[in-house]
Amino acid sequence: LESSNLQVYLASLILLGESMVHLESTELPQNKISPLLSRIVTSLLGKLADSKQKVVESSTLALLSVASSSCIDISSIVNAATKRIRSKDSKGGRTVKARLHFLEHLAAEFGDGVAWKRVIEFTIGQKAFEHKLSDVRDAAKSLVVTLMTIHGEETILQSLQDCDQVSERLNTEFRSRFAVIRQN
Repeated sequence: LESSNLQVYLASLILLGESMVHLESTELPQNKISPLLSRIVTSLLGKLADSKQKVVESSTLALLSVASSSCIDISSIVNAATKRIRSKDSKGGRTVKARLHFLEHLAAEFGDGVAWKRVIEFTIGQKAFEHKLSDVRDAAKSLVVTLMTIHGEETILQSLQDCDQVSERLNTEFRSRFAVIRQN
C-alpha cells in the first residue's frame, strides 16, 4: 500500500479485498480484527490526499469497503479518520480537505453508524471553518450539512453553538443549505 507505483498500489488493494473476504469467513471477533487492519486504514487515509485522482478514488473505495465489512467495527474507521492531522500536513489544506470529504462519504454511507460528535470535534480541531483555503472551508460546510441531514438540523447546530469558528453568518449559511436539500 505504500508503493508510489500505481499498478503495485492497485494490486495491493486487490489483495486487501481478498483478505477482507477471508477475514469475514473467520470466527475472529471484530475487536481482534480491527487492530490488525489499523496500519492499513492509516495508510489508506494518507492516500486520500494523493495528487493522483485514481489513487484518491481507489483509497476512498477501499476504505468504504473495509468499513462495510462485517468483520470491522465502523467506529475504528471513524476513530482513525478523526485523529488529529499533523500541523505540517494540515497547512497546505489538501490532507484536511481530503479527510473531510472522506468523513462526509462515510456519514452519507453509514448514517447513524458514524459518531457525529467525534466528526464535529475533528472539524473544529482542524480549524476547518476558518482555514485559509476556501476548499477546506467548503468541505467543512458540506460535511456539516450532510450531518444535519442525517442527525437533524438542531442537533448539529446546537453542537456548534459554542464554537468560536462558527459565526452567526455561517449558521445562517448552514440553515439555508439545509433548506435547499430539504426542498429537493
